[in-house]
Amino acid sequence: MKVLAQKNIWGEHGYDRFLKSLKNAGAQVAEVSLVPFTTEIVGLDGFQPDYVFGSTRFVTVCREKGMPVFPQVPSSSTDSGTPCFHAEDWLNSTVSILKLRELKARAAALSYPVFIKPVDTEKLFTGTVLESAADIEKLQLSTSFVANPDEERISLSAFKQIIEEIRFFVLHGKAITASQYKVKGLPAYKAVTPPHPAWIRAEELLSGGIPPAWHKGFVMDLGLHHGTWKIIELNDLGSAGIYLCDTDLLTRALALAAC
Repeated sequence: MKVLAQKNIWGEHGYDRFLKSLKNAGAQVAEVSLVPFTTEIVGLDGFQPDYVFGSTRFVTVCREKGMPVFPQVPSSSTDSGTPCFHAEDWLNSTVSILKLRELKARAAALSYPVFIKPVDTEKLFTGTVLESAADIEKLQLSTSFVANPDEERISLSAFKQIIEEIRFFVLHGKAITASQYKVKGLPAYKAVTPPHPAWIRAEELLSGGIPPAWHKGFVMDLGLHHGTWKIIELNDLGSAGIYLCDTDLLTRALALAAC
C-alpha cells in the first residue's frame, strides 16, 4: 500500500498517530509539502499512491492532478447525489443554497439563529452559527483561491441544538472506526465503538447500500438531536480530522481495500 501524505503542518495528534499506524503496517508513506498559494508539491518525485491524505487544499490539488483521492460526497441533504439517504435522515432536511451576496441582501429578514457553511469552497470560512445580521459582516473569509467571494454558494439552515457529535470513517459501505468530537458544541474527544447507539444508527443508515462512486471511502458525522442520531454532514475521508478514531483499524481496512 502506497500513501501520499501531506506533512502534518497543522499539528494534529490524530494525524500523527495515523501516519505511525501506516508505517508500522509496512505501508510506503511519502510525506510531502504543498508550496503555499501554489499547486507545487515538494517531494513527490514520481510517487504513485493508492491513497492521498492531507488538508482540503492539498487534496484538491491532488484531485486536479489526477491522483487517486477519495470521492467527493454531498455535504448536505440538498446536494445532488444522495440516493442512499432520505431527507429525514439529515439533521437539516430543509437547506437553502444561495450566494454570499444574496445572503447579505436577505440578512435583515432571516429568523435567527441560523447555521451557514460554504458549499463550493469548503474552507472559505468555517461553518458557523449567526445570531444576528451583524454576524455576517464578521465572517473571516479565506479568499486566497476565490476570485469573487460574493459569488460563492452558501448553505443556510435553521440552527439546531446538538448534544453530541460523532465522526465515522466509512470504507466500502462499512463503518470502520469512530470518534466523538463535540459535546454541546464544545470539543470533547473519545473513541466510539459498538454497541454505542450512534454506531447502531450508522449501520442502519449504511445498510441500504451506497453509490458505487462512494465505495472507496468517506466520513459521516452524526449528531444527537432530540434523542435521535441524524446526519450532520458527509465529508472527504482524505482531509477529515481523525480525532480519537482507531488508526490501526483504519490502516488495516485501507490495506485490505488496496489489495
